[in-house]
Amino acid sequence: MPQPVRFVIVGSGASSSLPNLRHVLQPEAKCPVCLEAWENPESKNRRGNPCMLVTVREPKPQHLLVDCGKTFEEAVRRHFRKLGVKGVNAVLLTHGHADAILGLDSLREVQLAREPPDQWVLKAKTPIIASSDTVKEVWSHFHYMLPEGSGSPSLRRRSSLARIVTGLAPHRVKDFQKFLALPGLQVQCLPVLHGGTYVCLGFRFGAKGEFVYLSDVSKVPDDTMKILKSTRAEVLVVDALLKTGPNYSHFGLPQALDLIRELRPQRAYLIGMSCQFDHFHDNQQLFKLQSEGLHVELSYDGLEVEVNLSVDADVKPLDEEPAELELPPPPPRKSLLGSVVQRLCGSW
Repeated sequence: MPQPVRFVIVGSGASSSLPNLRHVLQPEAKCPVCLEAWENPESKNRRGNPCMLVTVREPKPQHLLVDCGKTFEEAVRRHFRKLGVKGVNAVLLTHGHADAILGLDSLREVQLAREPPDQWVLKAKTPIIASSDTVKEVWSHFHYMLPEGSGSPSLRRRSSLARIVTGLAPHRVKDFQKFLALPGLQVQCLPVLHGGTYVCLGFRFGAKGEFVYLSDVSKVPDDTMKILKSTRAEVLVVDALLKTGPNYSHFGLPQALDLIRELRPQRAYLIGMSCQFDHFHDNQQLFKLQSEGLHVELSYDGLEVEVNLSVDADVKPLDEEPAELELPPPPPRKSLLGSVVQRLCGSW
């Protein structure tokens, strides 16, 4: 039976976020959107890194975070208390770029641990769900947050072997895989291109794809497009960095509108916007698309959307224990003294 699920866009901007610091620190930039966002704390032109919070209320409230970028802490301070969110139960990652993972260091503050830390070891683990390549990126940046058994101990600094400041449990998912990210929340991975051949994951929520999230996309491959066309989404969230056209790794407004016209969701929201977009002015322009039977808006930080999602009976949760990571051995390390001697000998 379909259940209501709340989707909250807690970050709607590009990787640099808005206001762009260069545009407010250098007056010659003359960017009215960034200046308005700087001066007005409640401005809808204030945009953090792309990030979404998904809340399932039954059988008990649980929260899934989609991406955890550089502006994650600010997003928590702005939105979590107002939303009644005390913490995060699981994290779903689209890819391994800074605007998607560099906030993971702050995840410890919102982790719903079953037990308090004991001697710097957190006994509860928060699932981190991502592709194999993205899990490796998480390991390379945040090895000190992963428990023993998550990868080669030789890759961990000696001082952090016994000091785990949070508990993350990496789960690798494959292209087009279906799984329950939380009880009652069915997700399917949709690979898209995010510049060149770099693969990023979009997500299809619900058995019928009632909610589709494509935050970082430069091209939709044919196999993914077939799935998107197989059902008419109630809500589509899609990347649109620039009004003027595509960026190397992102859709521009024309490409986003082309996809919206092809899929014809009931509602579509743009995400990842640069300061080329002014929220009030450009929404007025987008509302004119209603003449084509399209409902398109700019998203904003704090936007809430509720959708009834269905679940296939045969879709199961991810395995309880994450698989071992297959990581390359570390390069040989030279002692500082050995390096100095080698340099001195080489200069004689």
